Amino acid sequence: MKKTLTLGTIIMSVLVLSACGNDATKKDKPNNTTENVAKPKAEKYYFKNDELKIHDLKIKITNSKIIPVGKTGNEYGEKPVLAIWYKVTNLTNKEIDPNTAWMVAFEAYQDNNKNRENKLNVGSLPDQKFIDSQQNNIKKNGTVENAVSYELDDNTTPVTLKATQGLGGKELGTKIFKIKEALNTEQSNSTSNSNSTSSTVAQSSSAVQSTSQTKQVAVKSVNNNNQSQQIAASSSSQQTLSDFVNEHGMSPAAYKMQHDGMSQKEALDSTPRGMKSSGEIQMQNELNKQQ
Repeated sequence: MKKTLTLGTIIMSVLVLSACGNDATKKDKPNNTTENVAKPKAEKYYFKNDELKIHDLKIKITNSKIIPVGKTGNEYGEKPVLAIWYKVTNLTNKEIDPNTAWMVAFEAYQDNNKNRENKLNVGSLPDQKFIDSQQNNIKKNGTVENAVSYELDDNTTPVTLKATQGLGGKELGTKIFKIKEALNTEQSNSTSNSNSTSSTVAQSSSAVQSTSQTKQVAVKSVNNNNQSQQIAASSSSQQTLSDFVNEHGMSPAAYKMQHDGMSQKEALDSTPRGMKSSGEIQMQNELNKQQ
């Protein structure tokens, strides 16, 4: 009887332990498993698909073309220019104008020198419909159009447009413009246009210019030797900022940067307040804060 009871007790104990073990096993296996997969973060600042996005603004390149010497948009230039049209959106409450927005974010180069970088000079405004709006501030979340041009140093080397995260900021990307192909297309269009008054496309350094163009080159050469004096004179005379922009296609500070080789701070500091756009004044204040 004792043996039977003892055996029965052992069997019951084994069954209970087995049941507990099964319960524990079931508890260890969760009914549902969820894996957290990290989503790729969207780029905060970028330049891709012809669109630049930085903290203060967004710029979308909408069109580009080569304008030969003497053609509309480059009537008084010495060289063919790469003209670029774009839209600017102000993402903040800061005072930003279309011209300044482009200048702080982009630079153009032609890699035709084995020893140094060849940064291109900014040319005159290639589209006169923006003459009165290029210095006007953009409202927050507002979008406006504008255009800019770069003087080409030769007619074959591609132009590399570099986009940065503001002045001296990280490079965000580049865009390549194939000059030779674009210039050939422009030449073909010019030849087929019966109303064209000139077929002067600078194909090489031996291109023949008309007498009037030669005079323009001579006059501009003299002017370039006295650029700083011109800026000082215009700033101290009765000429207004609008007058200067209408004449040169850019503000005095931008003119000094592109033609006199001044840094942005030097150009802004040497320009009277009345001859600076509100965007340039805002930029100067930010540069002073960084010191």
